[in-house]
Amino acid sequence: MLYLRRSVATAAALLCVSASVAPAQRPQTREGFWISLGTGLGVATFGCKGCSSFASELKGIGPTAHLRLGGTFSEKVLIGLEVNAWTKSASGVKSAAGVLTSVFWIYPRAPERFFFKIGLGPAAYRSDDGTDTYTSLGYSLIGGVGWDHRIGRTVSISPVINVTWGGIGDYRRNRVQVANAFRQAWIEFGAGLTFH
Repeated sequence: MLYLRRSVATAAALLCVSASVAPAQRPQTREGFWISLGTGLGVATFGCKGCSSFASELKGIGPTAHLRLGGTFSEKVLIGLEVNAWTKSASGVKSAAGVLTSVFWIYPRAPERFFFKIGLGPAAYRSDDGTDTYTSLGYSLIGGVGWDHRIGRTVSISPVINVTWGGIGDYRRNRVQVANAFRQAWIEFGAGLTFH
């Protein structure tokens, strides 16, 4: 619960700061290497073929974090890697999901600040109730939209909405397969600090 409150507070603070500086914005400079680190809230759901319904402790609302970095291909296109993670702890059960994707960020009307993105990469799921550990590995797609609120020549606050969906693979309890066709879907509402 403490992580949830901290995530909400951080995201709210970033959005408030971005709103306060919006009137003074000029076109964003994007060049060379860039990196962004952020946090937020995510809503996740999971399932698999041949397994019982997931308990509420294993899905739902939890804090998220994302790290993205890469290079500038052009004023309209950025390329790089992105790591997204979701987690939840409830009733003694800890659940987490994450993806590592190769992503394209596209600014369709550069130098305006709006962007959308799409990517693909490996994904993982893990839950632990103190007795058994459940895991799955596979691949996932990620898509999203966002915008850069410039607060410096090469610095932006970047609110984002990310959607992750994937067919993870086999579902294992203590490394023994118990089901297959495991899948995940989650949406993240967050904000990050981006250095272009």
